[in-house]
Amino acid sequence: MNKKLRAPLKSNPVTAIILITLVSSCSNLSTATELTWKTQFKSNQCPISESGVQIFNAKQGHAFLRNIEKESMRRVIGKTPKLFDLKADQSVVAIAMGQKSSGGYGVNVKHIQATNTGLEIKVDWVTPSPDGFTTSALTSPCTIFAIDQHLPFEKNKQFTIKVFDANNAVVLEK
Repeated sequence: MNKKLRAPLKSNPVTAIILITLVSSCSNLSTATELTWKTQFKSNQCPISESGVQIFNAKQGHAFLRNIEKESMRRVIGKTPKLFDLKADQSVVAIAMGQKSSGGYGVNVKHIQATNTGLEIKVDWVTPSPDGFTTSALTSPCTIFAIDQHLPFEKNKQFTIKVFDANNAVVLEK
């Protein structure tokens, strides 16, 4: 190593501390844990009319799912209620595309990972083919799923959720 390059590190401890901090923080950037999930509700007629992503603890998630189901049952008479299989240590996430002017839209979850700052979800953001036939009706596609882990979103105010499409573009963020 050149003596001119070594000298500033010996004479300036602040520079050395900054370099050590930068190197150690870079090692944390790639920390991600793949999560498992189970779809609890998926529909093209979801009663969530706005595009967005929401997260709940198991108790809140169960209440949210029951309300979604009640709204959906009003549209389909004779549908039997579903018993949602949620455990106390799970988190529930809802992804909604918002209201669309036709059929052919949908959200398919492909991959979920927890990072140091929150949650990253990869989805297929399904849109109708431009030359295909679709129903001429208002739709509101959504998917709601339980993650097999309690996430610290309630205690961590910097907790973020990013939803990426197949091209790794962010389509939703909270």
